[in-house]
Amino acid sequence: MNATPLTIILAVCAFLTEPTPPISEFAASQPTDFASSSNETSKSGLEAATSTDANPVAACWQIVAYDSDHDPLFIASAFAISDNLLATNAHVVEPAAEALRKGGVIHAVQNETGMERYISRMWLHPGYDEEPALGPDVGVIEVSEPLPSFLALASDATLHGLAVLDEVRLYGFPGDVARAIDFEQLLHGGLRPRATCLTGRITSLRPFNTSQDASPVNTLLIQHDIPVTHGMSGSPILNGSGEVIAVVSAETHDELGQNGFAVRIDVLRGLLGMVRGDVLPPVDMEYDLGPDPEPEPEPESEFQAFINETAEAVGGWPVAAIICIGIVSLTFLKLARMRAKLQRQSIERMDRFVEVMQTKIADIEREVNDLRQDDHHVRRELITQHAAGKQQHQEAPR
Repeated sequence: MNATPLTIILAVCAFLTEPTPPISEFAASQPTDFASSSNETSKSGLEAATSTDANPVAACWQIVAYDSDHDPLFIASAFAISDNLLATNAHVVEPAAEALRKGGVIHAVQNETGMERYISRMWLHPGYDEEPALGPDVGVIEVSEPLPSFLALASDATLHGLAVLDEVRLYGFPGDVARAIDFEQLLHGGLRPRATCLTGRITSLRPFNTSQDASPVNTLLIQHDIPVTHGMSGSPILNGSGEVIAVVSAETHDELGQNGFAVRIDVLRGLLGMVRGDVLPPVDMEYDLGPDPEPEPEPESEFQAFINETAEAVGGWPVAAIICIGIVSLTFLKLARMRAKLQRQSIERMDRFVEVMQTKIADIEREVNDLRQDDHHVRRELITQHAAGKQQHQEAPR
């Protein structure tokens, strides 16, 4: 009997939900300076990640993404590996960064407590090529505030000693559980997500390059029998000592069965080395405002409209230019004639004014002369009368 080929289905973090009421607004926090918190901070975080006092319950975080309208986009799983870093998948980091670039919001919610942390920066493995089942599908998220607990990463010796049938367990947030129980609470800000713990065994140890012979060094893809669903991407897989040995990345299933896949933790450790050494830049999370809008064209003037219509009517710009030059010349000629006419009218008005003034001055002069003559006659008459009166006075008898 021929087996049906397995279909690789990514255990992607996203699962879409029906439209739901928006939650209270969240604002992405400002990035913290991971580099300037210096190598000392980074090293302390990495050293702490290999400690043995980790609490898997407190170290599990649910990644929740919202679009710019605060509608849910997807959920995923992550786990703390230092005092400010979460580990997850590269195929979680990519859509999260895209959501932020489009004005969305990404934040992490701690298992059971509901404590929130906002995203500062994110990195994904440079070897990731959107084939989670066949490559280094790991990513790192830096958060805005310290994390209270983080998990221990298994040593290389432990990883090289892994074997088929080893018992393992997984802590994550299955999408079907979140959709049925948690998501409505999350939308109203009252969620305290509870991670699901599943157990199983390693069923195969595979290299990324299937043409290579498997060895303890290159078997970076761990196959297991733990059921994996949407929302569990980025979940940690732990060994019996509570150390993280792998990050859940994908699953396959058909009518014959289901298999899960996880990327071994030394791949994540390599990514951490690149982050710590400032070798790898973080992914772009800046809000993309889009291209600058083109300036609105200035409204066409009547003259420009006339020129354009003329050019279109006469069949080309050369003829239109000749016509326009002629129109401009005629306009200047008309303006010159109007100016000359105005000058003539001004001169004529001035001449009439001068003539009127001269006439008035002549009239005034005549009136003044008449007044002078009248005054002269009056004076002579008065003198004559005075002389006559004086003579009569002298001739009177005494």
